[in-house]
Amino acid sequence: MLESWTTIVSKEILERTYDNHSLRHSITVYQKPKFKLKKERIALIGCNDGLLDAVRPILYNFAGNFGDKQIVDLGNFKSLNPDHNLQLIKDLIDANITPVIVSSNATHLHAQIISYLKNKKKIHCSIIDESIPDKAQGLVDNRVLFPVATNKILWPDQFKVIGIQKHQTAAKKIQEAEGNNLRLIRLGKLKNDLTSAEPLLRDTNILGFNARVLKSSETNDNSNTSPSGLNIDQACQLMRYAGINEQIQFVNIFGFDDTFSPRPLTAQSIAQLLWYFLDGFFDQKGDYPIDKRKLKSYVVDLKHDNLNICFWKSKRSGRWWVEVPRTKRRTVLMPCSHKEYESCAAGILSDQLLEIFESV
Repeated sequence: MLESWTTIVSKEILERTYDNHSLRHSITVYQKPKFKLKKERIALIGCNDGLLDAVRPILYNFAGNFGDKQIVDLGNFKSLNPDHNLQLIKDLIDANITPVIVSSNATHLHAQIISYLKNKKKIHCSIIDESIPDKAQGLVDNRVLFPVATNKILWPDQFKVIGIQKHQTAAKKIQEAEGNNLRLIRLGKLKNDLTSAEPLLRDTNILGFNARVLKSSETNDNSNTSPSGLNIDQACQLMRYAGINEQIQFVNIFGFDDTFSPRPLTAQSIAQLLWYFLDGFFDQKGDYPIDKRKLKSYVVDLKHDNLNICFWKSKRSGRWWVEVPRTKRRTVLMPCSHKEYESCAAGILSDQLLEIFESV
């Protein structure tokens, strides 16, 4: 089946010398026809733009800390038409295998979201990016575009943009986005407390990472000349948070020119992003599906507001949720942090907590 969708990883890459304890020796690589998936949980896929081929030797030589044969490298898509590749991605997701796609642009991410919308699947989408989606349809400047204010029917159930920079984003765009309940996390706030991103990424099932969110010094890439942004350490921590999330179904790292031939520093950065996502993925704690019997409750009585707020802490992972009323008889648990509980216990409703209540 795979030969209809992808090309095998080149022998030149596979025949290189790798350390005995490297990822190469604990990863299954698609090399021949009639290849069958077995117990894999992650599938790496590149595009025929040469990007992942430059990254593979670096990634393969990183430490293989994730057990045996749970990762498969399916090579590169034969077609750059994302609609052509949707069936393979669907088959992987249906088999509980998370596709991780590395590509020049966001076409596969865009196609995946549109596919979920058409099939009325629930979407919790997070994009780590320097700016926010626009109104138009299609792609401009490698960004995924959605109808921010003009077509709410197509709007994802939850949509978050993490790492936006105010000088890259028009104020009108921010107003439109926030008016449609998009959660926007500005770069400055994110860098002041990187842990605040973990609850935001915890229930994400579709993740996009635009490499333009990185400082130009982190990639040394001519297509990214911005001196501001995340450094690679911060970006890798975000990818680890995304991996720990047990809801993740699809990942796309993008943001490169179509003709881009990555320099060594850029290839190293992409390889690290992938490795730390895997590090989080194989350190999942089993908090989902949420079972209150495995959580401990903490009720905060805000007497001056005549309000009781119930927080829940996982006995297994130590992560926190807050109970938010959706209707008079039904509540929903939303991811939050210990800091939200602490501020509430001190009688203060934090901005983050207010955003959580307003988003439901």
